[in-house]
Amino acid sequence: GGYGGSVVCNANNTTVVELLVYRCNLTGPFPDAVCGFPGLQTFSAYDNALSGSLPRCLCGLTALTTLAVSANHLTGGIPGCIGRLNRTLTVLELGTN
Repeated sequence: GGYGGSVVCNANNTTVVELLVYRCNLTGPFPDAVCGFPGLQTFSAYDNALSGSLPRCLCGLTALTTLAVSANHLTGGIPGCIGRLNRTLTVLELGTN
């Protein structure tokens, strides 16, 4: 497959709703900056080399439907507050970390 490197905004171009950075050779700690997009619905960063743990700030992304971060180098537990996203979060991919 290919790679993803795109940002998708809502119809008014006022809110980032998709951040697709899979297979982009990203390295380093999981970027807390992702949490700066309160309307984010999809964050797809699988098959990179992101490290560290998932930040608790992800729990504030109440529109998040997809969090795909499998095939990285993530460690640690899943923040318990992720469970509070059960009304929106329908895809949670964490395997192979």
